[in-house]
Amino acid sequence: MRSPTTARDVLALAAAGRLAEAEDACRVLLRRDRRNAELQVLLGEIAARRGRLTAAADAFAAAIRIAPRSLAAHLGAAKVHAARGRFDQALAGFERALHIAPGDPLSLAGKGDVLESLGRLDEVEALLGPVVEAGDPGSPMHPEIALVLAAVRLRRPDIPGALRSIHAGLAHPVCPAAARRRLLFQLGRAQEASGEYAASFATFAAANAIDRPSYDVAQARHHFAQIASAYPVGCVATMPRSTVRDERPVFIVGMPRSGSTLVESILAAHPAVIGVGESEEMPARFADAVALLHERVRGPAVGLHLAVRDLDRLAHRYLGHVSTGHPGAVRIVDKNLNNLRLLGWIAQLLPAARVIWCRRSALATCFSCWTTPFPPATLPFSANLEWVGRYHRLCDGLMEHWKRALDLPIVEVEYETLVEDPEGGTRAVLEDLDLPWDPACLEFHRTRRAVATASYAQVDRPVYRSSIDRYSAYGELLQPLREVLRDEEDPLA
Repeated sequence: MRSPTTARDVLALAAAGRLAEAEDACRVLLRRDRRNAELQVLLGEIAARRGRLTAAADAFAAAIRIAPRSLAAHLGAAKVHAARGRFDQALAGFERALHIAPGDPLSLAGKGDVLESLGRLDEVEALLGPVVEAGDPGSPMHPEIALVLAAVRLRRPDIPGALRSIHAGLAHPVCPAAARRRLLFQLGRAQEASGEYAASFATFAAANAIDRPSYDVAQARHHFAQIASAYPVGCVATMPRSTVRDERPVFIVGMPRSGSTLVESILAAHPAVIGVGESEEMPARFADAVALLHERVRGPAVGLHLAVRDLDRLAHRYLGHVSTGHPGAVRIVDKNLNNLRLLGWIAQLLPAARVIWCRRSALATCFSCWTTPFPPATLPFSANLEWVGRYHRLCDGLMEHWKRALDLPIVEVEYETLVEDPEGGTRAVLEDLDLPWDPACLEFHRTRRAVATASYAQVDRPVYRSSIDRYSAYGELLQPLREVLRDEEDPLA
């Protein structure tokens, strides 16, 4: 493809799944035309698809400054606020969008989605019910509104009501692929709840086939092996480390769907703890390190080329961002699971930090990933059972390596143990973090806090065990995944 010269070229790159190139091209165009609100919105949408929420928020904010009544800019900004767990700001953003375009279905659906995330299910029905009733009975429903109503009814649970919403959304004459994909995930959940496991499995497979991203298993394996080789056993004795010995940071790592949201919610209910969610600050500090070296050095070993004074400066920058507004916190919990790959870097930057490794049955974890509608560009491995099984083995292999190579205290928390014995499991985690017992940790579902994650529905109810062996009902359908997980070859070799 020729060098992109128009917004249409950028859209073509994005449509082809070449999101990094699309974002770079969009930035090139904006250098020529910084006051172009449509380009800023396009940049925000692409960055959001890549999971780069800070960049997306900046782009949408710029678009709003240029064009204060841009519906697309306000919608995009509100969605990013929601994705970051800033639900009050998200609601305000959707209200502004509705003020610009009263009755806009995307704005109504966005507001309803946030209310559903907060567990305010009756408010969702009150908001969207009249919109649905205004249409003809049995007529197609706007796919985004159908998605929100189906989610509410699955949570109640009202399976017949959820199925009506799902099928009405799928029947809409213009149902975008992204919405169809998410509706099929909901349909799979509804079929599972009805005991239709074969149909549910087929529906999940169909959902994952829509906009399936490319994922190179061999490349992922090479990347993880590179990380391990950059920080071999014995590296602690020779690698440069900052002089910052702040004991507050706690990094929760592990596979998605391994109980990390549950652990963070329990800890964040403690009065001495703050949870900063899936913070982008540590990956950002790694990017800062690359910039400091003027990109002469790239890859996982970047930190090994920095001077101590640079590590100190980046450590203070990280702490300044995550601790703002929380001067009395004894522990700061960062739940960005991608930090699993950055633990060598973290050991350099924050040598007194602690790590919680969330673990869960491999079958349960992988199956849950495969049946969760993650944005395809953010967790591409989740779209295929073999891919997710291979990725699970890479994560386990790297964590076992970190235990041998680093001196960071790594506490393993088993999801099943925590669910079977919530108080005993919670007491053990608090003890490992040198925190006193507080019964509020068992009442985490009563704590009003923003959680933007695929597991958000867990945080408004107590610990429950229904998901422990959910996968078992699918029997032989999961045999290919079992075989991948039984592979005894060293995943990092």
